[in-house]
Amino acid sequence: MSSDNLEGNGNFKVAMYMWWGTNGTTYRLYENGVLIDTQNLSDRTPSAQEAVSTIANKAKGNYEYRAELVNFAGVVSSDSIMIQVTK
Repeated sequence: MSSDNLEGNGNFKVAMYMWWGTNGTTYRLYENGVLIDTQNLSDRTPSAQEAVSTIANKAKGNYEYRAELVNFAGVVSSDSIMIQVTK
C-alpha cells in the first residue's frame, strides 16, 4: 500500500501493489474498517498487479487504509497505512 498524499490535503490516491504470487480477481479498499471501493481485476499470474483508488474531499483527520485481494483460493489482506489530512 502507498499513497501520493505528500501535501496533507484531502484529495489523494491510495495504491495497492502485489509484486508476485497468484493474482487477485477482486480488489477491496477499506477506510477505517469500512469498505469504500471494489474493483474487478484481470488475473495475469504470475505478473505483478496494481489497483489505485482515488480519494476526494476528506476532512482533516487520520485515516487508516487496508486492501484485500480476492481469488479462487480466498482472501488476503495488506498491511494498513495511515494517512493524515492536515489541510
